[in-house]
Amino acid sequence: MKVLSRIYRFHFRDERRERLFLASLAFLLTFGIVRGITVSIRAGIGPFHNVSAGGVRALAEPAGRVLGAPGASQR
Repeated sequence: MKVLSRIYRFHFRDERRERLFLASLAFLLTFGIVRGITVSIRAGIGPFHNVSAGGVRALAEPAGRVLGAPGASQR
């Protein structure tokens, strides 16, 4: 563990580089997780599935617009 700590401190002496690395890592992990969920939904595996109401598939985009609308008026 000491070796990893030394390597980390060596490469991230500059705080800006460390923040950039952590933000990139967070983005890539989130992208990978969401992509994995999408693949499992399309393949029909796992606990995830398409959401439908009355035979019509529910999409996240309209819900995002509705939930985001109140915040847009505060700008």
